[in-house]
Amino acid sequence: MKAKQKLTNSELQVMECLWQLPDMKGFGKDITERFADPKPAYNTIATFLQILEKKGFVESFHQGRKLVFQALVSREEYARFSIADTTKSFFGGSFARLVSFFAKEEKLSQDEIDEIVKLIKEGKQ
Repeated sequence: MKAKQKLTNSELQVMECLWQLPDMKGFGKDITERFADPKPAYNTIATFLQILEKKGFVESFHQGRKLVFQALVSREEYARFSIADTTKSFFGGSFARLVSFFAKEEKLSQDEIDEIVKLIKEGKQ
């Protein structure tokens, strides 16, 4: 499945925890344990998991009496969507303008620029 909408920061935190689990799935407890202290309440995580399920990012199913949650969108798929959305929103859809912006703002070293050029050339092959 492909991502079709932006996530809130809180939703993204829950997804980050889910993406860290083997096969991108686990019980609510597994997800909650991945949060740094102070950990949010389990009910808070459960609410976000329900929202993510409605948005199509997560599915749930029973394993015995417990609910298992599984990511339907990988971290890479969401990153691809998010970067494309940012490129469209802020740079008129131009990847070149996006890269130029970061090259100027981040004050990249010549080695970093060379690495980016190398990756772009490899991607075109």
